[in-house]
Amino acid sequence: MSRVTLFEKTSWTSKKPSDTFCNLLLICILLAVTVLSVYWQVVGFDFINFDDLIYVKNNNMVREGITLKGIIWAFTSVGYASNWHPLTWISHMLDVQLFGMNPGMHHFTNVIIHTFNTLLLFFVFERMTGAVWRSAVIAMLFALHPLHVESVAWIAERKDVLGTFFWLITMICYYWYVRHCDIKRYLIVIICYILGLLSKPMLVTLPFVLLLLDYWPLNRLEPIVRDEGSNSKQNERMVGPVIKWPMIKPLITEKIPLITLAVIASCMTIFAQHNDQAIYSLQELNLSLRILNAISSYTAYLEKMVFPFNLAVFYPYPTIFHLYMVIPYSVLLLMITTLVLFFVRSLPYLAIGWFWYLGTLIPVIGIVQVGDQSMADRYTYIPLIGIFLIGVWGLGDLISKWRYGEFALRILPTALLLLLMWVTWIQVGQWKNSEILYRHALHVTRNNFLAHYNLGVTLFDKGDVDGAIKQYKDTLKINPHISGAHNNLGIIMFRIGNYTQAIYHFSAALKINPYQAEVYNNLGGVYYCKGNIKKAIECFRNATQDMPDYTIAAQKLNIAQNDQKNIDNLISWVRGQLKQEPNNPALYIKLGDIYRQQEDFNEAMKQYQMAVSLEPKSIPAMNGLALIYTAQQEYTKAVDLLLRIRQIQPDNAETYYNIACIYAKQNMSNQSIVWLKQSIEKGFHNWDLIRNDPNLDNIRSTAFINELIKKH
Repeated sequence: MSRVTLFEKTSWTSKKPSDTFCNLLLICILLAVTVLSVYWQVVGFDFINFDDLIYVKNNNMVREGITLKGIIWAFTSVGYASNWHPLTWISHMLDVQLFGMNPGMHHFTNVIIHTFNTLLLFFVFERMTGAVWRSAVIAMLFALHPLHVESVAWIAERKDVLGTFFWLITMICYYWYVRHCDIKRYLIVIICYILGLLSKPMLVTLPFVLLLLDYWPLNRLEPIVRDEGSNSKQNERMVGPVIKWPMIKPLITEKIPLITLAVIASCMTIFAQHNDQAIYSLQELNLSLRILNAISSYTAYLEKMVFPFNLAVFYPYPTIFHLYMVIPYSVLLLMITTLVLFFVRSLPYLAIGWFWYLGTLIPVIGIVQVGDQSMADRYTYIPLIGIFLIGVWGLGDLISKWRYGEFALRILPTALLLLLMWVTWIQVGQWKNSEILYRHALHVTRNNFLAHYNLGVTLFDKGDVDGAIKQYKDTLKINPHISGAHNNLGIIMFRIGNYTQAIYHFSAALKINPYQAEVYNNLGGVYYCKGNIKKAIECFRNATQDMPDYTIAAQKLNIAQNDQKNIDNLISWVRGQLKQEPNNPALYIKLGDIYRQQEDFNEAMKQYQMAVSLEPKSIPAMNGLALIYTAQQEYTKAVDLLLRIRQIQPDNAETYYNIACIYAKQNMSNQSIVWLKQSIEKGFHNWDLIRNDPNLDNIRSTAFINELIKKH
């Protein structure tokens, strides 16, 4: 089969056999050097706490390197990380085997694969079209476009670069098969395609792309047509054939094995994502919103291709779509589609590139919504090749007719190369570590709850607790249904001793998703520290029910159950003592304290009231009642009791402090500060408590508190 030669008018479109091996080698060296020079910086980058932890850092199977157990797991773990891609898992294991847990080398493996992809892409188009320099420019755009940084600089996106490697190998083998069709060559195509599907299921669209290539540039429907009325080779051009079913049918039939494999891979992927609860239902996100987002995303990717700025690791799903924006997008897409179909015979690369772009984005355009993102830069790694094809071939045809076209075609690629290297170098730097990545995302996007959340995780790991709290609260302001933010806030509140807020956040996390063993375990820990052993037992038991092999929760459950037996024995002992000393207020107070810690407030109140009836001036009993009233938000009754205590002990600084806390909880700042000042005057100098007490949160931003903290 003859190869299609499209360009004769400029030296930018050198043809075989005049192209020399040295020219091809020089292009390959140039492409490899530019990729490595831009991406070399990744060797100093860290793991990103967004999927890198799941894929490598905290993945015990991967961390062991290449093992038989790990390989079996790679092929049988359907749903882990919401995917089934065994070759990707094995590639990560190989990295660990070779480089240990050095994140820079894991990053650099992606760069090496991306470099090979660039060279393969050049080779594919050079072989299929014979247009050396245009193929080189397409490869350059692919290698250096900022939208592709996410696929290369993110360790967890190994599946993207690895899957594309086998995509391009399959295309090369397909070209080899088309030149001399035989079953052995076709079997090699199938094997390469299977390897690709085992790396990333997005390759399900490859059979469709091969059908496009059959039309152009492989020209499997009709031979090259020459312009009538001219024997000049300079006027020779490709004219797309008329599409007829008898010609297409055998080509589709030929792809049936590949299509079957694509269907199987699609089913495996959907099963894996359902298994991991990653797919949104139509009740959660209706079809009309998905279609509107898909239309917006198709145009947004084109915009970012031309203006590759303000790129982010995560783009939040819009809460509303305006028809005045979506309608023009729809019209634009329809107009482009109509236009490329109109020129399908005279300029076939327009239709091939456009349908390459539209078709390869279908699995990730959001009709089947997986995850919270509206779009993602990594999704363009393969699809943009179609747009690059349109741009390079179209601009080449246009400029070659210009008087100064030869000069322009020498200058433009060089200028574009330098510009892309500069912009992409900067974009690669955004992936140095998690903090830089998420702060950049927050700078260039709005309402980015995921960036706030992951930045909170990063800051907490660094020891910046205040910064983490702010980021988690910002997360919940944008999206109050992020259970992880509630859980992490609960952990922080527990560590700083704010048990009330810890319980609130853990409980909120469980309302969002009641099947979280870790959160039940955390909540049980708070109740245990508060002394509410019954509640702790209930939480630990729920944790073990959700996750039967949760060893830590099981151990805590046993400890709590033993403690509950001790408490029950203590209650029985105190009640036994009360039978002997029914008028001993101290025994009633002790019993009240036990019930209060168990949050059995009704029983605790009875015991404290009995103590007060026996000893009207019993300060411990009145303090216990005040605590119960405060917990039940009966603040007036609590303050009345504390005022009675003040009359009995006018110099008790803690009483003044407790009154200040109650007023603060009611947002009565002035009254709270008055009582807090009096408590300090009476000798309350627990500055750490004043600084961290959650009861004072509502007045913490006041000038008085800020000044007090500065002094102490």
